[in-house]
Amino acid sequence: MLSRLLWLLLVLTLSCGRAGTNQRLTPDGPPAGRLRFNVLPPFPVAAIADLREATWVLTNEDLAPAENLNLLGLAPPFHQVGTTCTSTLEAGASCDIQVRFQPTAVGAFATSLIAEFSMVALPYQVRAAVSGICSEQPLTLRPEVKYLAVGSHFTFTATGGVAPYSFSLAQGLGSIDASTGAFVAASTPGDVVVAVQDAATTVAQGIVSVFDPGLIPDLQLWLRPEELAGLADGALLDAWPNAVATGVTASQSTASQQPTLRKAAAYGRDGVYFSESTLMVSDTLATTPVTIFCVYAKLGTTGTEWQRIYSSGQGGSDTGSGGAALVPDTPYNGRGSTLAPLLSVQNLGSTDLHNLRLGNSITGNAWYDGMILELMLFARQLSVAEQRSITSYLAGKHGLGATRIGIMGPAAVQAARCVPYELHTLDDYSRNQPMLADTNVQLSADAGAFYETPTCSTPVGTVLLAEGESQRSLYFADGVLEVAALTVLEAGSLRLPRPMPVSVLAASPQEIPNLVLWSAAETQSWLDDGERVMLLADGSGTDHPFKQGDPNLAPVQRLEGPNGNPALFFSTAHTTAPSTLPTGPASLFIVWEKTAFGGSEASQRIYSSGVGGMDIAVGGLRFSPEGGQYATYGSVLTRDLHAESMDLRSLRLGARNEDSNYGQYHGFVYELLLFDRALTVPEQQVVQSYLADKHHVAATRFMMDGPAAVQAESCTAFDVLGRGTGPRSAPVGQTTHLALQSTLGGFYADASCNTALTTVPLSAGSDRSTAYFSAASAGTATLTITPQSGLADTLRLTVTPRAPTAIPNLAAWYAAEFTSYAADVNPIPIWPELSGHGPDLRQYNGDRMPAHRTVLFSHPAVCFDGDGYQDYLQSDDTLASAEATAFVVYAKPTAGGPSIQRLYSSGQGGVDSAVNGVYADPLDGIAATTAPVLSVNSFAGARDLRNLTLGGRNDAATYTGFAGCIYEFLLYQRLLTLAEQESVACYLSDVYQLGRPGC
Repeated sequence: MLSRLLWLLLVLTLSCGRAGTNQRLTPDGPPAGRLRFNVLPPFPVAAIADLREATWVLTNEDLAPAENLNLLGLAPPFHQVGTTCTSTLEAGASCDIQVRFQPTAVGAFATSLIAEFSMVALPYQVRAAVSGICSEQPLTLRPEVKYLAVGSHFTFTATGGVAPYSFSLAQGLGSIDASTGAFVAASTPGDVVVAVQDAATTVAQGIVSVFDPGLIPDLQLWLRPEELAGLADGALLDAWPNAVATGVTASQSTASQQPTLRKAAAYGRDGVYFSESTLMVSDTLATTPVTIFCVYAKLGTTGTEWQRIYSSGQGGSDTGSGGAALVPDTPYNGRGSTLAPLLSVQNLGSTDLHNLRLGNSITGNAWYDGMILELMLFARQLSVAEQRSITSYLAGKHGLGATRIGIMGPAAVQAARCVPYELHTLDDYSRNQPMLADTNVQLSADAGAFYETPTCSTPVGTVLLAEGESQRSLYFADGVLEVAALTVLEAGSLRLPRPMPVSVLAASPQEIPNLVLWSAAETQSWLDDGERVMLLADGSGTDHPFKQGDPNLAPVQRLEGPNGNPALFFSTAHTTAPSTLPTGPASLFIVWEKTAFGGSEASQRIYSSGVGGMDIAVGGLRFSPEGGQYATYGSVLTRDLHAESMDLRSLRLGARNEDSNYGQYHGFVYELLLFDRALTVPEQQVVQSYLADKHHVAATRFMMDGPAAVQAESCTAFDVLGRGTGPRSAPVGQTTHLALQSTLGGFYADASCNTALTTVPLSAGSDRSTAYFSAASAGTATLTITPQSGLADTLRLTVTPRAPTAIPNLAAWYAAEFTSYAADVNPIPIWPELSGHGPDLRQYNGDRMPAHRTVLFSHPAVCFDGDGYQDYLQSDDTLASAEATAFVVYAKPTAGGPSIQRLYSSGQGGVDSAVNGVYADPLDGIAATTAPVLSVNSFAGARDLRNLTLGGRNDAATYTGFAGCIYEFLLYQRLLTLAEQESVACYLSDVYQLGRPGC
């Protein structure tokens, strides 16, 4: 005992003032208190909001336990995210500390991870250095994938990271300049891994696939531009040398029929130009199965309607008799131009290859006005793997856009459900292409997971596609997925396609039956900004793409339209879906925007249909903003419902469906969906909520669907959208919290409203979350939602004893707060209907559009001038005749207008509302009101509710125009009971602070 006391006194003497050291002496001499961190290098270079993680190991190398262990010292952007360490670390034991590097600014950062502990009542401390660098963006080698011919040259570039860069070959043959990235392919095929390293020793890699088609057996004819390299531009060609020595030649001895060499004519690529010219292939080919690859571009605008790029057949018979043919993929429009190169692959059975002609038919009456850039002919049917290798080679060589993995259509699935999710290959024109054997598709998502079975019980991270497969059904569930990162490993070649956006919503348009056409500009986002859209893919699965054969008439792709999403811009442009669309009832939804005055026609067609050039008024469908020269001041969602039979054939987007320049649309189109039946109201709401949320239509703030109103003591789902003045989404790898406050009631985390919350997280990569709201009593709750960075945003939420939507037979509902796509005093061409039961109100004449007022008496309003050229908004004829109850909140901020004014009216065909319609007259119309006024009217007996008009008489008579503002209008197609009337009246009184007695 005495010796131990003496030893403790010695230790205390030696340790005085040395609490920060990390060792002490033992009786036997070696150091004690020995805790050690493993040594880790700095974090790899990260971009802002990137996430890097590493694990430090703390080991107790002493003979005694370390007690009172405490971890500290980390400072942002470093964060401790997990540990297995407890308050005591036994002798010889280890524990882990997970550290995250998540920078929010560019720079070099350093801190220490500190472990404080005690041994035999003495304090100690050990440290580990923690450091990392944040750059503007991560190090990337561009391109990540490249297909090259043997012996060819290419220069790689590096972006992000920390300059300077050093290039090298990590695997394979060839050479690369270390400083410039100039790569020279080897003379033998194979895959090459190219690497780049930055100053922070971060490495990025890419794949070069060097390939020689001549190695595939049975190649009989290979016509390529390299064989013409020594000739001048415009040279007449009496022959095109065959790149393989098979004895087959292509020649033309008649000078008048010789094609010409065109240098850099098709996106900078050489080709052989045909115009009533032809090359004859020596008649040594036999009748055999065949695979033909042809890269072509139609630069000319002449030629026959059905053109032959090549054809064959013995004895002068056309290709229809046992021969081979390729017709430009622009049926009935062969005179149009494709501008960009296209690739055709034909894998045929027994085919007569005698008299093979390029640029003409065997009979000579179907000649081609365009270029052939490259042609390969194999005297057998190639396997799927062989076809894929050839198409990849040609795609990379001619800039066709290599086949990639995508999702059919604008991908949207339903949250917290097990939803089918189709993974498939796409080439430039959305034709399914088969995959190689054993292709691995690696799947990852920012939230949720992929599954192989509809039970969603076993998540998968990779999918194996067998040879010949072009698509696979997967399932997705849980969470809000914004970007699916798809990495495809194909038979040793790495392909990294552009990530595809996938929205997870309350419901998806894909789940609604009878979707026959779904076109969205985002599906063309692989195009460059400003590039002409020759074909707009159809995402409905029914294969009805919009096509345009003439690039001069094709719309322009905008990778970022006015609302931030990809858009098509139309100006003297149009594109047409095929005539195979059905005839029948229809429901069409379109999101469009006119950001400026423009267009040559007052009556512009955003879309129209009807076969044979007939105008859409004859059995077709249309949308025509009559005031086409006027701007919409924001994205507009238009819904057209047609219960009667409609001719949907030759649907044209951007103009009238007949071939004329009349009525061409001048503006943007974001997305279009067409169903070949009349959708139910819930189905309409699914599509509308999907489009409104996606394209920021009619709301630029945190919102619920419809005017914000919930029922007292109910637990109401509330979609919190990360928009407005704060961040639109949480950065990938970072969670943003939205702070929630309310002056009435509270927010809850679940549908039972039993777990209160004050913040809602937006998970990495998302801009949407769901909360619940409940209040015990009626009133007006002001909701304040503050993003983690940015200014607060507010939403008025009215808690009522009973919301208007709970009362049956609501036929039309318009609220001025949902014209917020327009700026203050800007004209309103469309007032959206909110219940999903009724029509939108429209005004096609720009001089008669009412104006949006951002705040009038503390609320948004739509204001009508009531002058000699009065403003009004009117519906189509979709409402039926019925008894009616109407509610309108209006105000006259200034005196003026005729003495008897129409707030609203209805009646078919321009007949005044007094004839079997509904109307409301403020008889003291000349006087001004000092605040909003509520008018309630009941109309017994069947009333003609068609052509519902707000702001005047439905025949637009000048002497009854309303000189004032309307806040909200509700129409029920029956006589409401007194209790129901009071419920709606109290709802409106709460919203507009009308102070109605009894409410």
